[in-house]
Amino acid sequence: MKSLNDIDTCLLYELNGADWLIDKADAIATKELIILINDFIYPNSNILDLCCGYGRLTIPLLESGFKVTGVDISTVLVDKGNEILASKGINESPFVVGNMKNLIFSDHSFDFIFCVWASFNFLLTKEDQLEVLGEIYRTLNLEGRVLIELPFHKDQQPVVKYNDGDVKYEYFPFCVNQLEELFESTLFSKKNISIQSVADRDRIIVVLTK
Repeated sequence: MKSLNDIDTCLLYELNGADWLIDKADAIATKELIILINDFIYPNSNILDLCCGYGRLTIPLLESGFKVTGVDISTVLVDKGNEILASKGINESPFVVGNMKNLIFSDHSFDFIFCVWASFNFLLTKEDQLEVLGEIYRTLNLEGRVLIELPFHKDQQPVVKYNDGDVKYEYFPFCVNQLEELFESTLFSKKNISIQSVADRDRIIVVLTK
Protein backbone atom coordinates (compact mmCIF):
# COMPACT_ATOMS: atom_id res chain seq x y z
CA MET A 1 0.00 0.00 0.00
CA LYS A 2 1.26 3.48 -0.85
CA SER A 3 1.58 6.08 1.89
CA LEU A 4 0.70 9.73 1.30
CA ASN A 5 4.32 10.55 0.52
CA ASP A 6 4.47 7.63 -1.95
CA ILE A 7 1.49 9.12 -3.78
CA ASP A 8 3.05 12.60 -3.76
CA THR A 9 6.30 11.17 -5.17
CA CYS A 10 4.47 9.41 -8.01
CA LEU A 11 2.42 12.53 -8.74
CA LEU A 12 5.57 14.66 -8.85
CA TYR A 13 6.81 12.74 -11.89
CA GLU A 14 3.39 12.36 -13.47
CA LEU A 15 3.07 16.15 -13.50
CA ASN A 16 6.66 17.05 -14.35
CA GLY A 17 7.79 14.03 -16.36
CA ALA A 18 11.09 12.22 -16.17
CA ASP A 19 12.94 15.05 -17.88
CA TRP A 20 12.42 17.15 -14.76
CA LEU A 21 14.66 14.70 -12.90
CA ILE A 22 17.08 14.24 -15.79
CA ASP A 23 17.66 18.00 -15.91
CA LYS A 24 18.80 17.86 -12.29
CA ALA A 25 21.41 15.20 -13.04
CA ASP A 26 25.01 15.90 -12.06
CA ALA A 27 27.42 14.03 -14.35
CA ILE A 28 30.29 14.28 -11.86
CA ALA A 29 28.18 12.84 -9.03
CA THR A 30 27.02 10.03 -11.31
CA LYS A 31 30.60 9.16 -12.25
CA GLU A 32 31.81 9.23 -8.64
CA LEU A 33 28.93 7.06 -7.44
CA ILE A 34 29.66 4.50 -10.15
CA ILE A 35 33.26 4.40 -8.91
CA LEU A 36 32.04 3.97 -5.32
CA ILE A 37 29.62 1.19 -6.26
CA ASN A 38 32.34 -0.65 -8.17
CA ASP A 39 34.20 -1.13 -4.88
CA PHE A 40 31.39 -3.45 -3.72
CA ILE A 41 30.55 -5.55 -6.77
CA TYR A 42 32.15 -8.31 -8.79
CA PRO A 43 31.29 -9.79 -12.22
CA ASN A 44 28.77 -12.38 -10.97
CA SER A 45 27.06 -10.13 -8.42
CA ASN A 46 23.27 -9.93 -8.39
CA ILE A 47 22.73 -6.19 -7.89
CA LEU A 48 19.63 -4.16 -7.02
CA ASP A 49 19.37 -0.44 -7.71
CA LEU A 50 16.72 0.50 -5.15
CA CYS A 51 14.74 3.60 -6.22
CA CYS A 52 16.49 3.50 -9.59
CA GLY A 53 14.57 6.35 -11.23
CA TYR A 54 15.16 6.33 -14.98
CA GLY A 55 18.25 4.18 -14.62
CA ARG A 56 20.89 6.84 -14.20
CA LEU A 57 23.13 4.23 -12.55
CA THR A 58 21.35 1.05 -13.59
CA ILE A 59 22.03 1.54 -17.30
CA PRO A 60 25.80 2.25 -17.05
CA LEU A 61 26.20 -0.82 -14.82
CA LEU A 62 24.18 -2.92 -17.27
CA GLU A 63 26.32 -1.67 -20.15
CA SER A 64 29.42 -2.67 -18.18
CA GLY A 65 28.17 -6.25 -18.09
CA PHE A 66 26.79 -6.44 -14.55
CA LYS A 67 23.61 -8.29 -13.63
CA VAL A 68 21.53 -5.45 -12.25
CA THR A 69 17.84 -4.93 -11.54
CA GLY A 70 16.30 -1.51 -11.03
CA VAL A 71 13.11 -0.94 -9.06
CA ASP A 72 11.22 2.33 -8.69
CA ILE A 73 7.76 3.34 -7.51
CA SER A 74 7.23 5.70 -10.47
CA THR A 75 5.92 4.18 -13.70
CA VAL A 76 6.86 7.42 -15.46
CA LEU A 77 10.52 7.01 -14.52
CA VAL A 78 10.62 3.30 -15.35
CA ASP A 79 9.04 4.00 -18.74
CA LYS A 80 11.73 6.62 -19.40
CA GLY A 81 14.42 4.10 -18.48
CA ASN A 82 12.99 1.63 -20.97
CA GLU A 83 12.90 4.37 -23.59
CA ILE A 84 16.59 5.12 -23.01
CA LEU A 85 17.41 1.41 -23.27
CA ALA A 86 15.51 1.12 -26.55
CA SER A 87 17.46 4.06 -27.97
CA LYS A 88 20.63 2.14 -27.20
CA GLY A 89 19.35 -0.99 -28.90
CA ILE A 90 18.93 -2.91 -25.62
CA ASN A 91 15.72 -4.94 -25.70
CA GLU A 92 15.82 -6.72 -22.34
CA SER A 93 14.75 -4.39 -19.55
CA PRO A 94 16.15 -4.61 -16.01
CA PHE A 95 13.42 -2.33 -14.65
CA VAL A 96 10.40 -3.16 -12.52
CA VAL A 97 7.82 -0.95 -10.86
CA GLY A 98 7.63 -1.53 -7.13
CA ASN A 99 7.58 -0.08 -3.63
CA MET A 100 10.74 -0.24 -1.53
CA LYS A 101 8.60 -1.01 1.52
CA ASN A 102 7.27 -4.22 -0.01
CA LEU A 103 9.81 -5.57 -2.48
CA ILE A 104 8.51 -8.14 -4.97
CA PHE A 105 11.76 -10.14 -4.88
CA SER A 106 12.21 -13.43 -3.06
CA ASP A 107 14.47 -13.91 -0.04
CA HIS A 108 18.23 -13.98 -0.70
CA SER A 109 17.96 -12.52 -4.21
CA PHE A 110 20.87 -10.06 -4.20
CA ASP A 111 24.54 -9.85 -3.30
CA PHE A 112 24.54 -6.05 -3.25
CA ILE A 113 21.84 -3.40 -3.00
CA PHE A 114 22.36 0.33 -3.33
CA CYS A 115 20.03 3.24 -2.62
CA VAL A 116 21.46 6.66 -3.44
CA TRP A 117 20.78 10.40 -3.97
CA ALA A 118 18.07 11.16 -1.37
CA SER A 119 15.70 8.22 -1.82
CA PHE A 120 16.03 7.03 1.78
CA ASN A 121 15.14 10.55 2.95
CA PHE A 122 11.61 10.16 1.59
CA LEU A 123 10.90 7.66 4.36
CA LEU A 124 9.44 9.99 6.96
CA THR A 125 8.82 7.71 9.92
CA LYS A 126 10.97 5.25 11.82
CA GLU A 127 8.36 2.60 11.05
CA ASP A 128 8.78 3.09 7.30
CA GLN A 129 12.57 3.29 7.59
CA LEU A 130 12.76 0.01 9.49
CA GLU A 131 10.29 -1.61 7.09
CA VAL A 132 12.56 -0.79 4.15
CA LEU A 133 15.68 -1.94 5.99
CA GLY A 134 13.87 -5.17 6.81
CA GLU A 135 13.06 -5.70 3.13
CA ILE A 136 16.68 -5.01 2.19
CA TYR A 137 17.86 -7.51 4.81
CA ARG A 138 15.36 -10.13 3.62
CA THR A 139 16.35 -9.90 -0.04
CA LEU A 140 20.12 -9.88 0.57
CA ASN A 141 22.19 -13.04 0.45
CA LEU A 142 24.16 -14.02 3.54
CA GLU A 143 27.02 -11.53 3.97
CA GLY A 144 25.44 -9.36 1.26
CA ARG A 145 25.83 -5.62 1.64
CA VAL A 146 23.77 -2.51 1.12
CA LEU A 147 25.12 0.94 0.32
CA ILE A 148 22.94 3.91 1.27
CA GLU A 149 24.18 7.32 0.15
CA LEU A 150 22.36 10.42 1.30
CA PRO A 151 22.82 14.13 2.02
CA PHE A 152 24.84 15.10 5.09
CA HIS A 153 23.13 17.01 7.88
CA LYS A 154 25.21 17.87 10.91
CA ASP A 155 22.44 18.04 13.48
CA GLN A 156 18.99 16.60 13.98
CA GLN A 157 16.32 18.66 12.22
CA PRO A 158 12.55 18.40 11.75
CA VAL A 159 11.06 17.00 8.56
CA VAL A 160 11.42 19.52 5.75
CA LYS A 161 8.41 20.38 3.59
CA TYR A 162 9.03 21.31 -0.03
CA ASN A 163 6.70 22.77 -2.64
CA ASP A 164 7.48 21.87 -6.21
CA GLY A 165 4.90 23.30 -8.55
CA ASP A 166 1.53 21.86 -7.60
CA VAL A 167 3.10 18.99 -5.67
CA LYS A 168 4.06 19.09 -2.02
CA TYR A 169 6.47 16.54 -0.64
CA GLU A 170 8.44 15.99 2.53
CA TYR A 171 12.04 15.04 3.26
CA PHE A 172 13.63 13.52 6.37
CA PRO A 173 17.03 15.23 6.97
CA PHE A 174 19.07 12.43 8.58
CA CYS A 175 22.11 13.14 10.68
CA VAL A 176 24.65 10.48 11.65
CA ASN A 177 23.34 10.03 15.20
CA GLN A 178 19.84 9.32 13.94
CA LEU A 179 21.12 6.71 11.51
CA GLU A 180 23.24 5.02 14.17
CA GLU A 181 20.22 4.78 16.45
CA LEU A 182 18.05 3.48 13.60
CA PHE A 183 20.46 0.74 12.60
CA GLU A 184 20.69 -0.54 16.17
CA SER A 185 17.12 -1.77 15.67
CA THR A 186 18.09 -3.91 12.66
CA LEU A 187 19.61 -7.36 12.26
CA PHE A 188 22.60 -6.34 10.16
CA SER A 189 25.84 -7.85 11.46
CA LYS A 190 28.06 -4.91 10.51
CA LYS A 191 27.22 -1.22 10.30
CA ASN A 192 29.56 1.47 8.99
CA ILE A 193 28.77 5.16 8.57
CA SER A 194 31.20 7.69 7.11
CA ILE A 195 31.18 11.17 5.66
CA GLN A 196 32.64 11.38 2.16
CA SER A 197 32.77 13.99 -0.56
CA VAL A 198 30.78 13.23 -3.70
CA ALA A 199 30.96 15.88 -6.41
CA ASP A 200 32.44 18.28 -3.83
CA ARG A 201 29.52 17.86 -1.45
CA ASP A 202 29.58 16.14 1.93
CA ARG A 203 27.48 12.99 1.85
CA ILE A 204 26.69 10.27 4.36
CA ILE A 205 27.82 6.84 3.17
CA VAL A 206 26.27 3.88 4.95
CA VAL A 207 27.40 0.28 4.41
CA LEU A 208 25.44 -2.48 6.15
CA THR A 209 26.35 -6.17 6.00
CA LYS A 210 23.88 -9.00 6.52
